[in-house]
Amino acid sequence: MPETPRNPRHIARPHVAELPERSRCPLPGEEIDVQWRRMVEGRLYRWGPTQARVRERAIALLEEFNAEAAWGSPRATEILRELLGSFGASAQVVRPFTCDYGVNISLGEGSFINTGAVILDLCPVRIGAGVLIAPHVTISCASHPIDPALRATRLEYGRPITIENNVWIGMGASIAGGVTIGENSVVGAGAVVLRDVPPGSVVGGVPARVLRSINSDDAAFAAALLADYQSEVGEEPLLG
Repeated sequence: MPETPRNPRHIARPHVAELPERSRCPLPGEEIDVQWRRMVEGRLYRWGPTQARVRERAIALLEEFNAEAAWGSPRATEILRELLGSFGASAQVVRPFTCDYGVNISLGEGSFINTGAVILDLCPVRIGAGVLIAPHVTISCASHPIDPALRATRLEYGRPITIENNVWIGMGASIAGGVTIGENSVVGAGAVVLRDVPPGSVVGGVPARVLRSINSDDAAFAAALLADYQSEVGEEPLLG
């Protein structure tokens, strides 16, 4: 049988009941309109009143975070907990940071987002635990129709993104909508990731492709680095 084309229409669309709570209810106590619901479900939508209100809220929080909140301060953490859908223990974000809505982003425990990150969170962006995101990474759920007639209507859509536990994304990489990056993988600097990344892989290039799997040579090199460190600094507990 011929291979199924890799086209956005073949990417599974989440049902609204499976979405994170903040995606389903971005403004507690307020009804959401059909355009917001369609957007977070990954369906064709047009900008509506709910998008405007959630975006206005995000802009206000981002302005304070980027201009006034000292990195790692209690106020910075407070803003991120208010801005994002969920913010795991010991997670960190370095300013400046930019996102569309914030409520569709889940940031896992101990994850680190370095300076200049841009996340266009039309749909859920799930970032697992222990993820390292280097400077100037773009994570974009947003897409537009290829068909020029439909694109001219300014209707658009998005696709969710999942970054599993213990992933390292290199400087300047771009992650497109509909992508899942498997656990323990490494995305090289400047890569443009348009397809899923298998767990335990190293990918790079434009568009990104699998360069190799993480293997025993990597473990041996890590052991040598650690032995050198411990020989001078001494035995220290390792983070799990």
